[in-house]
Amino acid sequence: LNDLELSFIMLRAISVGIILTVIVGAECTGSVGFTAAISTERTIAINTRVKYDLVYTNDGNGYNATTGVFTAPKGGLHNFQISALVYTSNVILLDLYHNEDYRISIYGNVPNSSAVSVANSINLRLKRGDRVYVTARIPSFLLARTQQFYATFSGVFISP
Repeated sequence: LNDLELSFIMLRAISVGIILTVIVGAECTGSVGFTAAISTERTIAINTRVKYDLVYTNDGNGYNATTGVFTAPKGGLHNFQISALVYTSNVILLDLYHNEDYRISIYGNVPNSSAVSVANSINLRLKRGDRVYVTARIPSFLLARTQQFYATFSGVFISP
């Protein structure tokens, strides 16, 4: 190959690299929404992120079940919901965070032989790449039974 041919190949490689960068960096244009649940009962330790491991939907692939974090594939208004069932002699206090900032909680304390369902929701304006996740403020027992899932985390894109 002569110098002119090598220059053409290098220029072509550079232009392909730029095109790939633009494609990889493109914002999600489809629907964004997820719902995940806790598949087996467990106690979440204080200041530990809750990893909702049973994923029902994950349009836009924003939710990561391994980390428990939703990362916004596109900016705009999103709605998030957290819920759980608190059962006999258990207590939970879970917090939802936007990046590192506290936003809302759910709390339940059942001292006797009954149960209570707790839930909360919030609309958040997110930028692409913002993170939303749930942590336990105190040791929190999350109930689950075979084919019965009570602790959930959901989010959906509403509008730009």
